[in-house]
Amino acid sequence: MRLLRALLPVLIGLLLALWLGGLVHQLLSVMVIFNSGVLPREQAAPTAAKLFYVTERVVIGLGVASVLLTIAWRLFACDGFRKATLWLTLAALLIAAGSTVFISSRIDAMREAGQTQTPEFKRAHGLSNVVYLTQTATLLAALSTFVIALRREQDAPLVPH
Repeated sequence: MRLLRALLPVLIGLLLALWLGGLVHQLLSVMVIFNSGVLPREQAAPTAAKLFYVTERVVIGLGVASVLLTIAWRLFACDGFRKATLWLTLAALLIAAGSTVFISSRIDAMREAGQTQTPEFKRAHGLSNVVYLTQTATLLAALSTFVIALRREQDAPLVPH
């Protein structure tokens, strides 16, 4: 139990960092794809779409693993920061999954139908950006509460459960 108790925060921290890193990588990659001039715009859009497709699925996997491990970590102690970490991580996962299912699928369908210049496509793309930023902010909040919980745990004496 001691090993698990020590290992869970490490794994959670790693998963949350990979998740956030995936979001940052996606943003920077799309900026490079569209602004570097290496690819013509006709090739840049499908390349970015493939990147989004892969990143969304990886993010959902990292999110599920993060939530499950955070639930296990919370079983060892139940303070407000652990609860907040769990709820914020779950919220970020739901945002990611909702975006993939409801927004990205719609954007992909419009792209495949050649409707990338329509107002509906632009609205969906704008909504996707807002949801992406919301997910990132929620994940940053989860990471913040996670770090605070770890810090408080470090300051508190270890009491066996």
